[in-house]
Amino acid sequence: MLTHHGPCLVVAHQLQRIHPTGIRHAYAQEREIVEGAGAVGIAALLAGKVKVNGPVVVLLSGRNIDMNTHRKVICGDAIAERAA
Repeated sequence: MLTHHGPCLVVAHQLQRIHPTGIRHAYAQEREIVEGAGAVGIAALLAGKVKVNGPVVVLLSGRNIDMNTHRKVICGDAIAERAA
């Protein structure tokens, strides 16, 4: 992730529980299909894990997600399965 203050590193394992939010946002708002690791930057921004003041660039990468899994995440089913 790149902010006007310079690069910011977000570690995927720190956001394991919130990465579905990033996947859903990428699909709903950007019409992009991304895997969990590819949506970490979005998830970090949405969760307030990265403080920004100005323009931000988030690199979306990786479409290596099973489409059944993607559908479950988009529909909210993946979170319910983890909680069970």
